[in-house]
Amino acid sequence: MKSLNRTGIGLIVVMPGQASRTAEFMAFYRALESARPTSKRLFCDPFARHFLRPPLLNVVSLSRVPLLSTILYWYADRRAPGARTSAIARTRLIDEAWCQALRDGIPQIVILGSGFDCRPYRLPEAPSAVIFEVDHPRTLASKLARLRQLVPVKPENVRFVNIDFNRKGLAETLADAGFDASRPALFIMDLQAKQSGRPMSRELRDLVHQMAEANPLWGAPRIHGELMKLGIEISERTVSRLMPRRRKPPSQTWRTFLENHANELISIDFFTVPTATFRVLFVLVVLAHRRRHVIHFNVTEHPSALWTGQQMVEAFAEATAPRYLLRDRDQIYGREFRERIQSMNIKEVLSAPASPWQRAYVERLIGSIRRECLDHVVILGERHLRAILKSYLDYYHRSRTHVALVKDTPEPRLVQPPELGGVVELPEVGGLHHRYERRARIATPSCSADHSPYISQLLFLKKIWQANPPIRRSVEKITSADFILEIEPERTSSGRISPPRSSGEPQAAMTWCVFLPRDLSRAKATGLAGILVAAEVVNQEFDG
Repeated sequence: MKSLNRTGIGLIVVMPGQASRTAEFMAFYRALESARPTSKRLFCDPFARHFLRPPLLNVVSLSRVPLLSTILYWYADRRAPGARTSAIARTRLIDEAWCQALRDGIPQIVILGSGFDCRPYRLPEAPSAVIFEVDHPRTLASKLARLRQLVPVKPENVRFVNIDFNRKGLAETLADAGFDASRPALFIMDLQAKQSGRPMSRELRDLVHQMAEANPLWGAPRIHGELMKLGIEISERTVSRLMPRRRKPPSQTWRTFLENHANELISIDFFTVPTATFRVLFVLVVLAHRRRHVIHFNVTEHPSALWTGQQMVEAFAEATAPRYLLRDRDQIYGREFRERIQSMNIKEVLSAPASPWQRAYVERLIGSIRRECLDHVVILGERHLRAILKSYLDYYHRSRTHVALVKDTPEPRLVQPPELGGVVELPEVGGLHHRYERRARIATPSCSADHSPYISQLLFLKKIWQANPPIRRSVEKITSADFILEIEPERTSSGRISPPRSSGEPQAAMTWCVFLPRDLSRAKATGLAGILVAAEVVNQEFDG
């Protein structure tokens, strides 16, 4: 375990059985500065390199090479910002203070946390001044072992003072070593505190890491602002220190890009289809990412860049052109295609080479077309292929459910409740697939023969409406099944339904209006519902 000996100024970190790591790194910084050319260094400490372990000693030796020294200084400053330059500046400042004290005749010099400092041996001698080197016993023992090899004769005015603040105070220890408190003295402490300010909790560190990882575009100011809104008092500099180091510039992932631009992103791709006469036909598909809708497709035997660009013009008018076009790097998208796309103000996004997963939507569409349609039919020619694909895409858009759309279809398909009747089977793609619907079996209410078809349609739409909460808003439930449908002569596409009134009914009544499509039979067959609106009318007619 680590034992931490804290003084009033700095922090000494001592490992069991080892010298202080802080002292070793201070010697490492002094050795780096001493290895620089004489005209550029601030001081020279020829003893510092002898206190280093082999890895650090090799770094000091490599720093003598001009190019490597720049890289090493940059790496050291990045791993511990400010540590090297601060150590060098403090060493030069303390050296000047040492020399000035000797010139002024200071009789005592106390070095607190002396570590591997060798000022008594590398600076001008001071036989009249007594120097006290105070540090942990393990650090001083390691230092004495090295000094016996470097300086055979120990100066008489240098005294090593072993101290353990857990057992004895500083004043008592110095007095036992011969320090005279009545005489002037210079106290020196060359230590860099390992920690300042309030200690950071583990939860706060994890929160800063979580914010930085989840938001690669955020810097320290943005994270600091979020922490302030959470009631956490912390400085922006501390947030910057707690943030993890990024090895590459911040960038959103490919999946994030696709999700952010799904509404304005399309994909295009070709796939081939062999025919019964051994011809190879090329099919171009244009897929909108938002609801997996196939906007356009076409078939040709001889594709070209000009033909592909014309297909984009046919797929989009200028006002409806998307913002991004995702494609691969096939040579079919030549100069004519790129010029046509640029004229439509569409930005091309190219996937990486041999990376079909970056165009997953259109690749999965092609796979579905093959597995669910083309693998089960024999294509005779271009016209036959177009008819087959048109039939399949109608099924794909209107009937085929998609997992990515929460089991809905590209063209939203309404839920049909059991009250609508039994399930019927409708063939799709020539019987290769089927669509299942409920066909309404609703008894016609008591009304005139002219109104019965409309009443059936109304009740059908009512049940459809009630079975689809996402499209239903604040519509009151209908309490009566006997309605009189009034068709206005000048409005054949809309109707107004009002409940029958008795003689004692008040003037205020609930008016029901339903907006029906023109083709009621198609509305019933496709499951399309009108918009049912309830409005309370008081002495005035509700205008649909």
